[in-house]
Amino acid sequence: MIPKKVLILYGAPGSGHAQVASALAQAINKTPGWMAHEDHLLRHWPALGGLLLRLYRWVLGHMAGAWGRLHGNPRYLAMARRAESVLYGLDIFRIQKILDRHQPHLVIAVHVLPLRCLAVLKAGGKFSLPLYAVITDFWAHSYWPVAGVERYFASSKCSADDLIAGGVPARRVAITGIPLREEFRSHPSKIYCRLRTNFDPIRKLILVMGGRYGIFPFEELLEAAMNVSVARQWQWAFVFGGNDRALRRARENLPPEESRRIRLTGFLEDMAPLMAASDLLITKAGGSTLAEALACGVAMILCRPIPGQEEGNARFLVSLGAALRADTAGVALQMAAGLLQS
Repeated sequence: MIPKKVLILYGAPGSGHAQVASALAQAINKTPGWMAHEDHLLRHWPALGGLLLRLYRWVLGHMAGAWGRLHGNPRYLAMARRAESVLYGLDIFRIQKILDRHQPHLVIAVHVLPLRCLAVLKAGGKFSLPLYAVITDFWAHSYWPVAGVERYFASSKCSADDLIAGGVPARRVAITGIPLREEFRSHPSKIYCRLRTNFDPIRKLILVMGGRYGIFPFEELLEAAMNVSVARQWQWAFVFGGNDRALRRARENLPPEESRRIRLTGFLEDMAPLMAASDLLITKAGGSTLAEALACGVAMILCRPIPGQEEGNARFLVSLGAALRADTAGVALQMAAGLLQS
């Protein structure tokens, strides 16, 4: 029997959405009669994609407040729709080439940008395949609801309610959670993972992550890890993501004698062993990272989430008592002391 092909589309490689796409592909490819492929919108625009990602990172680093006001703001939705009806209708991301390459039977979008691109093409009669959407945050902003989607797979009741409030019929919304790769759903014991990642199996371990772009107060937390007495009791793992400049500075400032207690690394493809080995995660509030931490049973302190989608994630988890919120590295350190010494 020839398997039916599923195309899973996301925005940019290395992102949390890419991790969700990988998890979906992993599960679908284990289902008899189905075969999944992943792809992203920057495939045919690598140079432009890199420029846009650098611009996005600059905006988040210097104009985060403005980004938060724009992100998901219904006041700008009508303007966005007018612009995208022209731009996406011209297929500026060459989605048709991606579809021709994979020849899928259906498409799943795990990022709002490919979803809206495909919805515009569908409205114009240029795309007719079944279209599905997976919400990768714990809430759904106002850009997610579009016509032409067969089913939305919501991460939580909160995101399902947001979709329905945005006009999506309730019958088209299913609450399924954020998809996770198998290694996060069936990880070994904490002690085993500590030994596998070469950390002391007894000493507490704090994991610090700043997401794909590494926009995070790494320097402040690293300074505390090296010099604050209570923080020197713990082991630390800093994952800088794509922030190579911050990683270089940190390596220059870390004394050689601290290199076993304090580990510094860039982007890691396989985060599951390190996540499962940790007692506490200090991070922003990306949806996939939070879902992975919840699956691994790791306590969380959310520090300086990006305005917009991450603010919503932080509010959701804090309201449920699943995480603590700290707006400065100093407060995060105080909370860490309270959690790890209780």
